[in-house]
Amino acid sequence: GWGWNKVKGKHNITKYGAVEYTAKSPKREHVGGTSYRSTAYAGKYRCRDGVCTLVKQYKVWLTVNEKKLRDGHDRGVINMYCLTVAKCPAWVSTTLAKQNRRAAEVNGPAEADRIDRLHQRSYAPLADSLRRPVSSGSGSGTQIMSDEEFAALTPSGA
Repeated sequence: GWGWNKVKGKHNITKYGAVEYTAKSPKREHVGGTSYRSTAYAGKYRCRDGVCTLVKQYKVWLTVNEKKLRDGHDRGVINMYCLTVAKCPAWVSTTLAKQNRRAAEVNGPAEADRIDRLHQRSYAPLADSLRRPVSSGSGSGTQIMSDEEFAALTPSGA
C-alpha cells in the first residue's frame, strides 16, 4: 500500500502538518520517474539550567509521486517514515507539525532545578546541544526563557 493510510497506520505519522512541513524541505532529491524524496529531522532535547542536549533525533523521509492521474491530480504521497524504526514515536509527528512542543518535568520546586524537554524540527541534522538563554524574571532568581523567546533565537528550518 501507499499514501496517507500507510503513513498514518504503519509509520505513525498522524499529523498532516508533518507531511506539509517535510514536503517544503529544500532537501528534495529525484528518486526515479516522477518520484521525489524530501528530508526533515525531528529531535528531542533535554534541558537543564539553560543548556539543552540532544537525546534523540530521527531523520524522516517523505516520498511523493508527481505523476498526473486521469483526474488531473498528482498521485501524491507514497510514503513517509522515520529511517531507523518502523513506527515513528508520536512526538516526531507532533514536532514536525508544529515547532517547539515541549513536555515539562519538574524535579523539585526550585526554578533552578527545572528540567524540561524541548522538541525541534529542521531540514538539516540538529545540533548536539543548544544554549537556552536565561532571562531575568519577576520574583526571585532567574527563569528559563519561554519557548516563544527561545524559538525566535533558533532557526526553525535550518
